[in-house]
Amino acid sequence: SESVLLHMPQPVNPELSAEPITGLRVRLNQFLVNVTLHPERANSHIFLHGDLRSVNVGCEPQENPHITATPGCFLAWGAQSFTSGKYYWEVQVGDSWNWAFGVCNDYWKENSWNDKRDEEDGLFLLGCVKDSHCALFTTSPLMFQYVPRPTGQLGIFLDYEGRTVSFVNVDQSSLIHTISNCTFSPYIWPIFCCSHV
Repeated sequence: SESVLLHMPQPVNPELSAEPITGLRVRLNQFLVNVTLHPERANSHIFLHGDLRSVNVGCEPQENPHITATPGCFLAWGAQSFTSGKYYWEVQVGDSWNWAFGVCNDYWKENSWNDKRDEEDGLFLLGCVKDSHCALFTTSPLMFQYVPRPTGQLGIFLDYEGRTVSFVNVDQSSLIHTISNCTFSPYIWPIFCCSHV
C-alpha cells in the first residue's frame, strides 16, 4: 500500500503568479476616466457618498447599529455609459471579498437582476466570492482565475471597438484577465456588485 500511495497524484495548488508588466499603469492612464455612480440608489441598502464615487453596503445610518442588514446582493451602475472608444478606471476593493465589477449591456441595466440569473451574454465581470475559501472569477464565459486574490486597487480597461474588457491588478502592475470578443450593445455601463452575509 505504501508503494501505491507514492504513485498517487498529490494535490497541486493551481494558483499562478502574474508577472508585473513594466509601464502598464502609465499606458492605461492615457484612457483614465472618473466613473461616478448613478445618484438613484439601486435599493435601500446602498449608500453613495458625496463625490458619488464611493459606496457602502449595510443598514440605514439611523437604524440601530446592532441590527444587521438582510443578507443580499446589491447593484450600482455608473452614471455615464460608453458607446465607443477606450476607457480605464480603478476600483478600491481593499481586502474585502464578495464583490464584482465590470461592464454590462443595456439589457442588464434596464431589466430586473432576478430575471437573468442564467444568462451571461452582455455581462462582463471580475468577481471575488468567499465560501470555504476565496475564489476569483470572470464571466462571459464563467472562468475561475487562478491568481492570488487581489487586494487594494483593481483596474478595468474597456476597448469598445476592440470588443475587449481587461482587468488589472494595479498594486502588482499585472493583468488578471482579458475577456475578448465581447458582445456590446450600443450602450455599455459600468456595474458594481457587492454583498454581505
